Amino acid sequence: MKTHTRWIAVYTGVVLFLAVITGFGLEQGNTSSSQAHNFLSGLESESITSTIYEPDEELVRMEDLDYLMRMDLGYPQINGVLDSYEKTIRRYANRYGFDWRLILAVMNQESRFRTQAVSHRGAFGLMQIMPATGREVSSELGMDGYTLPEDNIAGGVYYLWRMQTLFDPGKVEDIDEEQRKFDRLRLALAAYNGGPSRVRDAQQIALFLNLDPYRWEIIRDILPMLSRRYATLHSQIWPSGRPSGGYFEGFNETLNYVERTIEYYAYYRQMYE
Repeated sequence: MKTHTRWIAVYTGVVLFLAVITGFGLEQGNTSSSQAHNFLSGLESESITSTIYEPDEELVRMEDLDYLMRMDLGYPQINGVLDSYEKTIRRYANRYGFDWRLILAVMNQESRFRTQAVSHRGAFGLMQIMPATGREVSSELGMDGYTLPEDNIAGGVYYLWRMQTLFDPGKVEDIDEEQRKFDRLRLALAAYNGGPSRVRDAQQIALFLNLDPYRWEIIRDILPMLSRRYATLHSQIWPSGRPSGGYFEGFNETLNYVERTIEYYAYYRQMYE
């Protein structure tokens, strides 16, 4: 996937410069947040909003046999899951408007197709549902729980749908619908892994910088700015001086999660009809 290292480097340099010279307007009082905002927005650098991804560009990597050999595609566990739960996966994927092979990709990334997988934080099952989320979705779906594989699949797909709905900007005239689908899916995956509060906080920074808060490539590059390192920037956005969801030091895990899930999805799309 494309990166915007130059933009991040320029932005980081500007933030650090302003922090040292003016305290970003806090200590000296001679640089307002709007002035800093306008300055950053006017930088003559590679625009983070200028690139439109082709929705299927990840498929290019699938031609690399060595890369395929390195990928953990979930065998042989995936065969057992498909034998037992393919109809369930297809049913709930269809109900919530997902390609069923995307759900396979999420399962692989979450649990490696282990129905009894438990994380160190207590996430459980094929879709690695956290206890609080499990109780919530079980109540909303009228299920007795979320630990049975069928219920875990139903709850996980439903929760992914909720995340996608949460980050749907609606119809935007100047953005192609395929681009919006591309962005919406990745924002949903990031929220499924890192929590919706992390994505919302990144969107707040995007809005502060006058950038599109629903573009994945923008949010992807901003997520690292939720770390403690950017406390000076945070003080310009949140009265508490920190993101609403707290500092986010696990951004690399979430970024890798999204990328790997999309890679698995691309492969499963080729493999399964």
